[in-house]
Amino acid sequence: MIAINGTILLQAIHFFIAYLIIRFLILKPILAVIFKEKQHHDSLIARIHETKENVVQHEQEKKNMIMRYKNYFATHTPALDLKIKQTHAPQLQHIPVETKAIKEQADKLTDLLVKKGESL
Repeated sequence: MIAINGTILLQAIHFFIAYLIIRFLILKPILAVIFKEKQHHDSLIARIHETKENVVQHEQEKKNMIMRYKNYFATHTPALDLKIKQTHAPQLQHIPVETKAIKEQADKLTDLLVKKGESL
């Protein structure tokens, strides 16, 4: 059988002291840093989701504004009547001209230009 003596009790006390040193001097600061980083990470994730929701909301607002503008301009664009367009536009007709008449007009024009040039 195992006999319990003072060394086992001394080892238990040393183990408990080592446990307290490790727990309060090493593990507690490490756990505090880990929890702080987790909180920071969670806050960043929350901001990301909030920003995504804002972006979606702004995009929806832009789409709504575009639809409002389209509807406004669709209802407020003037309708052009084709009859009005045709009455204001002059109709061009092809009138045949003889070459003899063209030559006579060209001669008259050159005579006038020569007379104007001499008078200057």
